[in-house]
Amino acid sequence: MELEVHFSDQLVGHLTQDARGGILFEYDAAWRTGKRELSPLYLPNSTDAAVRTPTPSFGDLHGLFQDALPDWWGEQMMRRFFFEAGIPWGKVSSLQKLACQGDRKMGALLFKPIIDDHDFNGELLTSLTALVDAARDAIKGDNEQVIHQLIHAGITPGGARPKALLWLSGTSIFLDEAPGREAWLLKFDLDPDTHEGKIEQAYMQMAASAGIDCPETKLLEAAGGHHFLTRRFDRLPDGRRLHLHSFSGLTHTPVREGLDYGDLMNLTRELTGDHQAVEQVFRRAAFNIAAGNDDDHGRNHAFLMDDGGTWRLSPAFDLTQATNPLTSGFRAGRVLGKAYGVTREDLRKLGNSQGVRRVDDALHQIDTALASWGDHARSVDLPRGIAQQVRAQMPGLS
Repeated sequence: MELEVHFSDQLVGHLTQDARGGILFEYDAAWRTGKRELSPLYLPNSTDAAVRTPTPSFGDLHGLFQDALPDWWGEQMMRRFFFEAGIPWGKVSSLQKLACQGDRKMGALLFKPIIDDHDFNGELLTSLTALVDAARDAIKGDNEQVIHQLIHAGITPGGARPKALLWLSGTSIFLDEAPGREAWLLKFDLDPDTHEGKIEQAYMQMAASAGIDCPETKLLEAAGGHHFLTRRFDRLPDGRRLHLHSFSGLTHTPVREGLDYGDLMNLTRELTGDHQAVEQVFRRAAFNIAAGNDDDHGRNHAFLMDDGGTWRLSPAFDLTQATNPLTSGFRAGRVLGKAYGVTREDLRKLGNSQGVRRVDDALHQIDTALASWGDHARSVDLPRGIAQQVRAQMPGLS
């Protein structure tokens, strides 16, 4: 199988799979002469031949393309489709998964099959479109049961929440991009009793009050739940796409290994040259630790690149109370190598080692934000008992 990789309307290169199943990528000659580096650490433009990933333990794709694979929920939909098509999941290649993404994905990269022996792409996109169309009807109130029908039987309480990429115009919801429509990501609230949508909305408000750069978010009440909506920051108002690359993908760091915030701050400095962005990462570290967001792994921190090749830190996302599902009691995001018991003094040392200005002022703002939790919880009508339980699980900064 072979895929063309495009950045907006320009050919970037080709992904191919050899007879033994190995995946290689080669830049197009015209792209290599340009100044836009899509993945400068492991796949710089100076790469002048077809190459395999140098880190097979990370996956069979370079991190640039690994970032484009579907999340847990998207993979369940793919599994369902291929199962019904009689294709064993173990036989589905990473290139086939990329081909299935079409243009309904985050970021600016597009993957176009040159030859598709199984002719599955169009069928799968039709299948996924029908599912999202059903979800749209559900959140508009046309069918109160459809959201639950979207959930594959294999989903567990610890799994990722199902998501849909949608476009909004006023109160109208659309599946397709068009002038005047705004790109949003919706997380379905599957169990109204847990109030996950309301909790995440209150967290995002609390994070913004702590000086953290957050995208616009809101709640959509429909089908018995309050679903969390966040404006997509990989799209400009005129519809142009921005390249999105996670810390995990840039550094070929498996999600299971988490990250160290010092490394994230160093990479931020190297990519953006912006010290304010480094200080922003410091605030996010302090907020996640204080607010009990322990699932702050390498795919939950990302960077954006514009058409001119300029990098910047993306707005914060996936800020909510969450445990690290891989190692209960340990954080995914470490501070000075510590994965548990991180203290205010640890954060001071991190900030000072990175040249963060007014470290104590930043930490005080985090304290003040947590103290305002009750206001944010009330603003989204989170039940008092749930709000108290969430607040009791915020470690704060000792």
